[in-house]
Amino acid sequence: MLKSCTLKKLKFILTMATGVSICMPAWAALHIDKFQPYLGYAVLYDNNLLRSPDDGIVLKDVYHRAEGGLLLEALLSQQKLIANLNFNRTQFKRYDLLDNNGKDLLAQWNWRIGPHVEGNLGKSYVQSLSQFVEFHDLQRNLRTQQREFLDAAWLFHPEWRIRGGASRATLDYNLLSQRSLDRTEDTGELGIDYLAPTNSTIGLQLRHIRGEFPYPQQLGSILIDNSYTQNEVKAKIKWTLSGKSQLQFLGGRVKRQHDFFPARDSNTSNARLIANWVPSAKIGITLNTWQETGAVEDLTASYTFNQGVSLDSRWDMTSKIRLELQLRHESRDYQGDPTFTWLAPTERKDIYRTASFTWLYTPLQHLKTGLMVQHEQRDSNISYYSYRANSAMINVRYEFGTP
Repeated sequence: MLKSCTLKKLKFILTMATGVSICMPAWAALHIDKFQPYLGYAVLYDNNLLRSPDDGIVLKDVYHRAEGGLLLEALLSQQKLIANLNFNRTQFKRYDLLDNNGKDLLAQWNWRIGPHVEGNLGKSYVQSLSQFVEFHDLQRNLRTQQREFLDAAWLFHPEWRIRGGASRATLDYNLLSQRSLDRTEDTGELGIDYLAPTNSTIGLQLRHIRGEFPYPQQLGSILIDNSYTQNEVKAKIKWTLSGKSQLQFLGGRVKRQHDFFPARDSNTSNARLIANWVPSAKIGITLNTWQETGAVEDLTASYTFNQGVSLDSRWDMTSKIRLELQLRHESRDYQGDPTFTWLAPTERKDIYRTASFTWLYTPLQHLKTGLMVQHEQRDSNISYYSYRANSAMINVRYEFGTP
């Protein structure tokens, strides 16, 4: 298994190297557009660390996070190379068994051939402590997410563009009790867009997803394979109403079929509408509403059907002070629960609500500070899943080099 993983990584590196070698004659034109190492430190507080139910044992803790990283952007003729590297260490004051090292890494090549063909090739890697929203045990459960992607777009007419892409995303947990959540998703996408003179686009998008769960879910004495195939046909629209407002829409039919227990299959409409409004240079508002089939980190369900709305706003009070407000409301219907489908207990339905306020202050050009407070709650028709949590964070970050 290790050998297979190493070969895959080597293959990806060789692919990237081969692509870059095409542009070797242009190395003399390499221009570093951004080189920004940084260091940061944050203190966080959570009054319900494990997201325990309202009538359960609530654990509180203060924890510290130190981080360091690098943002790099380089131009090479028509090519753009991007690297975003972040390493962090989190330490808890009371529950030090949760101490962990995190990583958030991205390497990306924005490539272009001539004036009409362009695309992206890259890989991301994220390792972090899993949230306790569904996993309530006081154990260090690290989750690792990896994604490899390649996409391309061809402007074959001044007003028409065809695009396509492929990606592989993997999710792994280090605890054996959570390994039934491990999965690999291979996605292929094809679309065509009409580019209006008003800077708006109207397109059609086809997507195929194959999800593989290598470890079956244990349900009593039965092992359930949650692997699935999902096909989507959606309209994709970006409409510019004015210089200050824009609408984005992605919606259509989504059909999901499971390898095991087809009673869980679904054929429904998914849609997401995003409205952006910038009334002035100092104020920005984004309204987001959706009805979608979504993945979930829960041992009892492979997917949920979500309906929600969110509001994000920012206000630049001065050149050094910014205020941000985020509100979110979402209902989740656990339609992918084989326990409900087979044994017919109470079907789980949750309502999530979050509200957060962030104050950002930049006293110096390279020094950034911030304060964030958040309230989060979930109300469920199954009381065990209901909880309330409040958290806060104070952070500081110094950025070296060129912005």
